[in-house]
Amino acid sequence: MTTKTTGSKERAQTKKVFDDAFESIRKATEANVEMQQEFFRMWSEKWSTVSQNGSENAWSKKVTSAQNEWQETMEDMLAKRREVIDVQVQSAVEAMEGAMGLAQSTSPEEFGTKAQELCRTTLDAVQQSSEAQLEEYQTAVKTWVEMASKWGPSASA
Repeated sequence: MTTKTTGSKERAQTKKVFDDAFESIRKATEANVEMQQEFFRMWSEKWSTVSQNGSENAWSKKVTSAQNEWQETMEDMLAKRREVIDVQVQSAVEAMEGAMGLAQSTSPEEFGTKAQELCRTTLDAVQQSSEAQLEEYQTAVKTWVEMASKWGPSASA
């Protein structure tokens, strides 16, 4: 009876750790998307207030250059995002394989050891993913600030 109770408690604890980890991933991802949307909105608003300095031709060239630079930046960011997502998917597959291995445990001690190892691995993957998202965010902000100062209304035509 004690083994069943201990096994149930360990499973419940493991489930809670996974639920908490996945909830943290969801919240971090949502926050990342919201921040990116806010920066894009702010950057877009800056462009909507731009006044024309000089001739139509100079303005047109300036806008075209900014659009091309923006497109390159977005392509680079999306390529990096895809790499991070690939790593996340691989980590999820490994976590699922590890979770399936828990069912094959022959004793509560083995279950506990496997569960702890799986939790550590999952939390390491969450940490790496969060760090990669933060790095992407910092790079995006830096790029947006550079572009805004280079191409914004206060820049010379």
